[in-house]
Amino acid sequence: MKRIIAQVMLIMMAVVCCPIVNAETLTIQTASNMFGIRGDYADTSQSTDTSIYAGNSTSINLRGTGRFDFTALPAGATITSAILSLYTYSRGLTPGETISVYRVVRTDMAMSEVNWNSYKTGSSWASAGASNTSTDITTTGSASATITGTNNTWSNIDITTMTQWAQTNSSKILYLRLSLPETPEHYAGFWSSYYSADTAKRPKLVITYTPAISTFRPQIPIF
Repeated sequence: MKRIIAQVMLIMMAVVCCPIVNAETLTIQTASNMFGIRGDYADTSQSTDTSIYAGNSTSINLRGTGRFDFTALPAGATITSAILSLYTYSRGLTPGETISVYRVVRTDMAMSEVNWNSYKTGSSWASAGASNTSTDITTTGSASATITGTNNTWSNIDITTMTQWAQTNSSKILYLRLSLPETPEHYAGFWSSYYSADTAKRPKLVITYTPAISTFRPQIPIF
């Protein structure tokens, strides 16, 4: 009988001490996450524009910027995946173009003020369009994806590495710049965070993570 009780207690300890931890998700999709910046409106914020254009149209370079606050992620969580999704509604290119995402190193970028020339009012990018790869953006951990299919589809970019970096080094706030090859008349249009006709089509970041595991260890009686 004592042996049976001891075996039962060992099973209980395994359940309590080594629980099965299921993956969970956190979705960030607010009205202030992502907007465009345009070379033809170099000093004007696009935070009330429903579109983000990336690429080049009529000799004008077009890019996007973003800020994702994921401080709702539980302490101690391990990020296993982070997917940035943009709803593509317009294309001036053939399928197969590559969209690139870079981490912005200007951690005081203001989403209501950012434009082609400045990351906030009174503070200019080192190179217009958030182009400087030392003081505006970093290519370390950059991500890319191929735009395929037709209009009215989602474009998904795996930005796990830079999201993990922001969890550890940037208080769970991630700043982004996105772009397409800026060859003449190659562009794509995505709905921005200001788009209100269908808020489910706004840019979103979906983080998959495993919660921290409890270190509680019960005492096993000795018979």
